[in-house]
Amino acid sequence: MGIHMRSVKYYSFPDRYRDSAQFPCPDYPTKLKRSVMIRKIVGGLEGLLTALSTVSDQKKTFIYFIGDRNASGESWCPDCRDSDPVVSQALKDLEHLDVSFVTCEVGDKPYWKDPNNGFRNTEKLRISSVPTIIQWNTDRRISDADCCSIEKVKEFLSE
Repeated sequence: MGIHMRSVKYYSFPDRYRDSAQFPCPDYPTKLKRSVMIRKIVGGLEGLLTALSTVSDQKKTFIYFIGDRNASGESWCPDCRDSDPVVSQALKDLEHLDVSFVTCEVGDKPYWKDPNNGFRNTEKLRISSVPTIIQWNTDRRISDADCCSIEKVKEFLSE
């Protein structure tokens, strides 16, 4: 007579269900919600280029350009202040997307207004206004009032 072995899987359940008549518990989640969106916040062109060098080429990458924020978290740019809660809500609603999302602060107002700043002159960026969201390595972009519409932001990120 031979020895028969079978593999046994062990599962970890919360302590409140251990030694319980409800085990396995009816309300224990069978699928855990997992966020796959990678989010980063960077400042300046060098910070952006460094962040972009670490993102996977396999993921869509979106970049949200806004004016620098002060210590209380508010941008000097009034349109950016309007778009921030909209973009934040859209990201919460779409956190299941397998994308990278980089928020890039473009600098203070005098730097941004300089026509020779790097964001305006870098060939792959060519940012002319804030707020702007682009899909990296494509020509897709939305800016200004479109960034203040949750429907347009969600549609843009979902395509």
